[in-house]
Amino acid sequence: MTAMNLLKIIKNAYVQQGVSIHDKHFEIIFKQMLSMATIVDPGDSDYLPDQLVPLVDIKRFNREILEGNAKVEENRKWVIGKTLAKRIIAETEEGELVELAQKGDEVTEELLKKIIEAGIKEIDVFEKDKVVTYQILPKEPIKYKRRLLSLKKAALNYPGWLSAAAFEETAWVLTAAAIEGKVDPLIGLKENVIVGQLIPAGTGLDVFAGIQVEETPRAAVEEELA
Repeated sequence: MTAMNLLKIIKNAYVQQGVSIHDKHFEIIFKQMLSMATIVDPGDSDYLPDQLVPLVDIKRFNREILEGNAKVEENRKWVIGKTLAKRIIAETEEGELVELAQKGDEVTEELLKKIIEAGIKEIDVFEKDKVVTYQILPKEPIKYKRRLLSLKKAALNYPGWLSAAAFEETAWVLTAAAIEGKVDPLIGLKENVIVGQLIPAGTGLDVFAGIQVEETPRAAVEEELA
């Protein structure tokens, strides 16, 4: 609703001055201004309350949570009879740590019930000489609130640090990227222009990367006639 209200108000201002601009130009700007969200409840993520996070990352995490929750019942049946790869420790209501199982113990229905009652959501088991993690309790998704950022703040909070550094506060952006060990995936137009490679649009898309254009006899004749 915020984006629609912005579009209506700002487009009105241009229309009153006799300037007609297509909605798509405003929508691209609004999409970037609304690309971040504030964490209200981090759920089972590693984010902190009130942290500003890209909306794309939140939606990706919540999608993975929902997909994992759908497999909980199947995972509970699958782990029965498996061997634990790590010992399991739970905390009692009094704050004491209690060992529920040791590494190498077989997962039985009784042990699985105790682990679930203790609120442990994942266990590691051996499977063909590999350690595999199975989710046995539903996880909580992230609850968030979308934020409307200014153009400057939206540009500086862009996921790609190269694009943000080319906008403003270059030293701060580069320093933060170096400390956090960020990697720029080069998914936008601006960062690809900066490094001098094809932009991800039109014939620059990966789908066209392996296409070879061969000249047909008809095309050669038409070129000669021209």
